[in-house]
Amino acid sequence: MFNLRGMRKALLVGAAAAGLAGASAAEAGLVLDLQLAGGGKERLVNPGDTVQLQLYGVVTGTDGVDNETLYNVFAVLRSSTGGLLGNFSPGQIVPPYDKGPFTGGVAMDVDGDSDLDIGSTTGAGTPSPVSTFLFARADPTLGPVPGVREGANSERFLLANIQFHVTGGGLETLLNAHRAPVAGLTIAGNYQQDGAAGVTTAAGITSGDPVRLFIPEPTTMGLAAVGALGLLARRRRA
Repeated sequence: MFNLRGMRKALLVGAAAAGLAGASAAEAGLVLDLQLAGGGKERLVNPGDTVQLQLYGVVTGTDGVDNETLYNVFAVLRSSTGGLLGNFSPGQIVPPYDKGPFTGGVAMDVDGDSDLDIGSTTGAGTPSPVSTFLFARADPTLGPVPGVREGANSERFLLANIQFHVTGGGLETLLNAHRAPVAGLTIAGNYQQDGAAGVTTAAGITSGDPVRLFIPEPTTMGLAAVGALGLLARRRRA
């Protein structure tokens, strides 16, 4: 579903259709928010578990009017280096962000810890690593994308469903979505804030709080087992 030449053309057409050309990064109000499916930021896991995640884009304005929208954005997904290991699967882009060229990204080990993240650490090179990024794109010619209103100034947009497969290793890892590297990108994300169009470079995109996955520490597991045996013994004596 991804063609680099088509993607670049779509970005330029989208920017023009949405009236986005010429805005500055200072206008940015876009946060990439990765969370557990159904909400939340922490989960107890075990090796072999598959964790369901969702990636949102949150656009925040200032005028208290429901006039924010998000057209497209590039992102990379990362787990902590070392610690509890696991592999991201490429994201499943959800409607309406599956229009034109789009991609869930490419899984790769970018930090040498043997597990798989999504997206290259650079957008430069040949062939272009831009095609390894997650890219969610709505059709801006169809008008503003409706989101879910949060408070007076923010709008939340679901971009992709993502899986993380826990393989083992340490006790804890942090998962998050980040802006894609600047190199190789003409436009890193198109959004509308306070009813005014804007183009954000990668420098204008920030990350929400990470998702924390952790396994029980051996001491905790041992104490739980001892407690369970003690309860069983008391029941037998009774």
